[in-house]
This record gives sequence, structure tokens and C-alpha cells, in this order.
Amino acid sequence: MVKATFFDENIADVYSENKFIENLADSGDTISGALWEVGGDRIYCIKGAPEQILPMCKLSGDVLLATQKRYQDYYASGCTVLAFACVDASSGGLDKTIGFSYTFVGFAAFSAPLRDSVSTAVKTCRSAGVRVVMLTEENPGTAVSTGKMIGIPSDRVVTGSEIDDIRKNDKDFDCSANIYAKISSEQKLYVIDKFRKSGEVVAMTGTRPTDAE
Repeated sequence: MVKATFFDENIADVYSENKFIENLADSGDTISGALWEVGGDRIYCIKGAPEQILPMCKLSGDVLLATQKRYQDYYASGCTVLAFACVDASSGGLDKTIGFSYTFVGFAAFSAPLRDSVSTAVKTCRSAGVRVVMLTEENPGTAVSTGKMIGIPSDRVVTGSEIDDIRKNDKDFDCSANIYAKISSEQKLYVIDKFRKSGEVVAMTGTRPTDAE
């Protein structure tokens, strides 16, 4: 299921006659952008996580608060959320995504129905004394919402940025959390290694073939 929220309800009509020029992205590839020609004007459009896109936009006050609440509500319902923004690029100089004051366009929220067997499998594992831990690239809000749906408690959520801080400053790793969110594939391996070193026997499964390797 896909939900879309746009400030301009006629946005589809505006871009129906557009012309794609080139694709651009920032150095971290966490924000992607594309240069379009719309009605003779060049428009640079970007997309990424709301937490990254909104600070780059001309939003403030009640409008900013309402916009933040909207994507947080999407997270709370278990959705993956992308934010979109654009800027007039007719004058050129677009060799990076940062350094511009963007106009916020809207959100796209994606949700995939959970298989009925997931919550049953989690319940069976926990009844047998097997601890179930979630490792995900999703936003913490989305991860917590999904955890509630399938029966994984979320008293403590560890994020990818926290893991980076732990590794950089040689801090103790928290093995008590049941949800590790917004983490990369490399960080997933780090978490698994820490569990094993703490004496846990670890098995992994996931939606992709590589998740079980």
C-alpha cells in the first residue's frame, strides 16, 4: 500500500509533461536527486528520509510542526516514508544536493502487509525460550510499530548512529535491546558478532536470501 501527501494536489499534472535530464546524488547516497525540465524551467528534485529533507526546506512554525507530525504518524502506523522537495535550478550550479533552500513537495508512505505467520512464529519462539530480536534499516518509529504488531517488545531501541558512537568511543555494547533500527548491513553483522561474543547462540532469518547467510 502506498499513501501520498502533497502540498499541491495537482502535482501529477504539473509534472506530466516533464523531461528527465540527469540523476544526481549526495556523497553519502542517503539523498538522491534528479534534474528535470518542466515547462522550460529546470527543477532539481530530491528525495530521502524526512529527517534529512525537512531541515533543507523552507518550513517553519506551525507548518513545520504539522509536517513533522504527519510523517511521525506514518512511522507510527508502520510505514516506510520518503520526503520530496525541489528547487529552481535554472541558474545551474547543482553539483551537490546541499546548500539550497528547497520547497517541500510531500511524502510517500509505503506499507507492506505482514504475513499472518510472522506473529505466530515470534510467539512460538518466545514460548520456547528463544529471544527474538529485530535488526532493520527502517526508522525507529516504524520498527517499534512493527514490533508491536508481531510481538517484539521495544523498551529499548538502539539506532545505527548509536552503534557508530559505541564503536568510535569504545563504549560497552547494549545487548539488552530487542530492536536495532536504522542500521546498515555492516552494522547488523556487528550486532550479531556482539551477541555471539556475549555467549548467545544466534540464528538469523530475513526477507532476502543474504539475510540468512
